[in-house]
Amino acid sequence: MRKWLKGGSALPYIQLLVGDERFADAAATSRLALADPNCLDRRDIEAVLDRLDRAPPGWEETLQELARQPTLEGWEALMRFSPGDLAYSRRRSALRKLGGYGVDPDWLFRFATHGGITPEAIELVEAGLLTPETILARNEQSESAQAFFLGLAAEATFLRGDMLGTMRLLRQAYARANDGCSPDFAVAFIRERASDGQKALLDKAGLP
Repeated sequence: MRKWLKGGSALPYIQLLVGDERFADAAATSRLALADPNCLDRRDIEAVLDRLDRAPPGWEETLQELARQPTLEGWEALMRFSPGDLAYSRRRSALRKLGGYGVDPDWLFRFATHGGITPEAIELVEAGLLTPETILARNEQSESAQAFFLGLAAEATFLRGDMLGTMRLLRQAYARANDGCSPDFAVAFIRERASDGQKALLDKAGLP
């Protein structure tokens, strides 16, 4: 692990985790390693992750077809027969591969928030790849997670330099917050990047 963190390959550490039957840790470490554009032994780590996900025959071909013609129906078909213990890991692996195939970020966001929410949804927003309109369209389809989507829309709006729009969306998000869903994550993201003047506006608005 130390060798990997110092710039070496993650493969030996991943293989050690697999050998210890720490499969969830091995899958998470594989995804983390593959997220690095300078990842060493990428092909071998991809192969390990495919084995951990128990990718069915034709998985890669189906992903490539979905990349050529992305639809929610195609995404549902891809995920339909994933065993419960593998569904989450397969979703995240599929999103990463689809991103590598050049699928539009709007579609990746729809997939990442369809049938559950994966970290890729937040990553797409915080990388500045989504418009607020895309996120708000998804929010209209949600009942219990509106505070989450409005918080993401506030982040996207902030990244576009619209502070008044950001505060408006944050107010809406807090108005729809519940015990299981809060926009606190969005305020933390915005405050970390805000100027002193922008922070003063958040304070004046009574936002955390």
